[in-house]
Amino acid sequence: MLRLDGIVFKNYYGKVAYHKLFKLSSHLIFMNILIIKIGALGDVVRTSFIAQALKDKYKGQDIKIFWITSKKATTLFINNPYVDKVISEEDKESLLKENFDLVINLEEDLENAKLVSSLKSKKIIGTFLNSGGKIDYTPET
Repeated sequence: MLRLDGIVFKNYYGKVAYHKLFKLSSHLIFMNILIIKIGALGDVVRTSFIAQALKDKYKGQDIKIFWITSKKATTLFINNPYVDKVISEEDKESLLKENFDLVINLEEDLENAKLVSSLKSKKIIGTFLNSGGKIDYTPET
């Protein structure tokens, strides 16, 4: 479960995590957020509300939400007003040039942990590769 300033999220594994997302100042014009959930279609559907909760929480701010998912799950995001850009897992390397304020990695595999660790991001929630090259978890996970 993730908690973002009063919004509570449960993750697939039932792990409890509390996180107070950094406050957005009134001067912040733009924020990039990346969510990674590739798993089964049902898992993607169950976690898709995170995008809406983030957009609702920071209404009035210019937030762009990117979502990496499997190619077959990309159709789940057609006409979804809360996700600005859907990237299939085959094209995820294209995000290496982006800057993210927040990356939420809901996958626990080596490949995605490596990707998260190679992205330019201010904050990570979820798995990443530690300095020893092993999968590790942020304290909020």
